[in-house]
Amino acid sequence: MRLYLAMFMMSCAVLVIAPMTPAIQQEHRFPVASLGIIFGVSLLTGVVAELFLGPQADRGHERALLISSVVLAGISSVGSGLADSVVTLTLWRAVAGVGYGMFVPAASALVIRLRAQGVGERIARLQVAEFAGFAAGPFLGALLLAQFGTQNGLIVAGIVTLILVPVVLGVEIPRDARVPPKGDGVGQSTNDAGPSWAAFDLLRHREVWVALLLSVAVTAPVGTYSALWPKFLADRGASPFVVALSLAIFTLPFMILAPIAGRFIDRFGPLRGSVIGIWIVVVAVVSYGLLASVAAIILVSLIESVGQALAGPGSAAAMARASGARRAGAGQGLARGVGFLGAGLTAIAAGPVYEYWGGAALFVCTATIMVVLVVLAQLIGRGRVAVLNGAEPSTDPTL
Repeated sequence: MRLYLAMFMMSCAVLVIAPMTPAIQQEHRFPVASLGIIFGVSLLTGVVAELFLGPQADRGHERALLISSVVLAGISSVGSGLADSVVTLTLWRAVAGVGYGMFVPAASALVIRLRAQGVGERIARLQVAEFAGFAAGPFLGALLLAQFGTQNGLIVAGIVTLILVPVVLGVEIPRDARVPPKGDGVGQSTNDAGPSWAAFDLLRHREVWVALLLSVAVTAPVGTYSALWPKFLADRGASPFVVALSLAIFTLPFMILAPIAGRFIDRFGPLRGSVIGIWIVVVAVVSYGLLASVAAIILVSLIESVGQALAGPGSAAAMARASGARRAGAGQGLARGVGFLGAGLTAIAAGPVYEYWGGAALFVCTATIMVVLVVLAQLIGRGRVAVLNGAEPSTDPTL
C-alpha cells in the first residue's frame, strides 16, 4: 500500500505544473515553441535515469532509488518556481525527469517480483496509482496557481513533495525481491548473465524488441500531451481549471478499468491486450485534431482512457515476460526509458508542428507514429506470440 501511495504522490508532483504552463509562458514571454523543449527535456532525462539507474533495482538498491527520486522531485519543483528563463526552467524540469525516471523502475520491479500470479493485475494497479496522481496533480496545480501564483505555488508543491520521504522509507522490500535466484525468467536466455549495470544486453532478444516497440507506441502521445495539451485546450477557450478537469476526467475510466484489464492481460496475454488498447488510442488521438469543442475533446479522451487501460499494463506485462523477474528493473527501465525517449522527441517536435501547422497535423502525425510502431511489433513478434501472450508456461517461480 505504501508503494502505491508513493506512486500516486510522485506522479502528482510531476503534473502539478501542467495548468501553470500557459501562465508561465505569458509571465516570462517564452516562445510557444520553447514549451516543447522545456517539458520534452524532462522526458529525455527520465530516459537516462530509466536506462542507467533503473537496473540498480535488480542489484538491491530499490530503497535508495525511491528516496533519491523523492528528494529530486521536491527540489525540482522549488527550482522551477524560482526559474525566470527558458534555460533555468529547462534545467529544473530535467532534474524532475531524473527523479521520476529513478522511481518507476524500482517500484515496478518490486510489484513484478512479489509473487508468481497476477503480474498484469499488479502492474495495472500501480499504473492506476500513477494515473490517479496525474489526475490530482493538475487540480493541485490549479489551486496553487489561484492561491499563490506560479512561483510560490511551485515552491509550496516542492515542500509538500518532501513529505513523501517517510512514506518511501516505510516501503517493505522482501528479502526474496532482491535479486532472485539465477535462471528464473520467462525468456530464459535474458537472465543468464544476471543483473547488469545497464539494460542494453536485453536487446539481444526478439521478444524484448516487441515489448519495447509496444511501449514506445503507448508513450508516443505522452510527448504531445505534456508539451501542448494545456495550450491546445486553452486555445479553444478552456480555463486552467478546465484543463485540470480534462486530465482528471481522462484518468477515470483507466482507474476503474485497469485492474479488470490487468486480469484480462493475465488470462489472454500481454501482447493481445496491448495491441487492442493501442488501436483504440490511435482512433482517439486522430479525433482530437478534428474537433474544435473542448467538451467533445474531453469526451473522446474517455475513449482513449479505455484503450490506455489495456495498452499501458499490457506493454509493461509484455516486457515483464520478455525480461523475466530477475531483470525486472532493467526490463521496465528499458521499456519506459526508450518509450519516453520517443515521447521526449515527440514533445520537442510538437511545439513547432502545432505552431505552424495546427492541431490536426499534430495529432495525425502522433497517431501515424503509433500505427507504424504497433504494426512493426506484430511483424517482429511472429513466432514469439506464445511467450509474450503467456501460452508457454513460465519456469520462473516468482513471476
